[in-house]
Amino acid sequence: MQVREEELDETAMRQVEARKAQLLQQKSSKFAEIQANRIKTMRQLVEARKYVEKPRKLHKQTIVERYANFGSTAYAPVQREGRFPEAKPQGKTIETEGYQPVSLPGVLELENYLPARLLNPK
Repeated sequence: MQVREEELDETAMRQVEARKAQLLQQKSSKFAEIQANRIKTMRQLVEARKYVEKPRKLHKQTIVERYANFGSTAYAPVQREGRFPEAKPQGKTIETEGYQPVSLPGVLELENYLPARLLNPK
């Protein structure tokens, strides 16, 4: 009878130890999974932090958004970047010098063109 009880106790101890080892294994695998998710999330946050100062372009701006932003290239696209067009506009000539009337009719034409407030002193 005593031998039988010892065998039962030994079997129960083996079962308890097996269950304990199984629970420890589950616990360590769960911690490893949580740690892997934590590392993944931290990497995502570090990657997202890069774009706090330099925003990522997720979508192309609409026309309304471009004109609502006065710093956009819609207002001065080429000159703002430091480039100036080399070619003249098609069919038009660009006068780079001011208009210098040579005769009296030229002066009268210039006076007719200018607003009256510019011609009359205060």
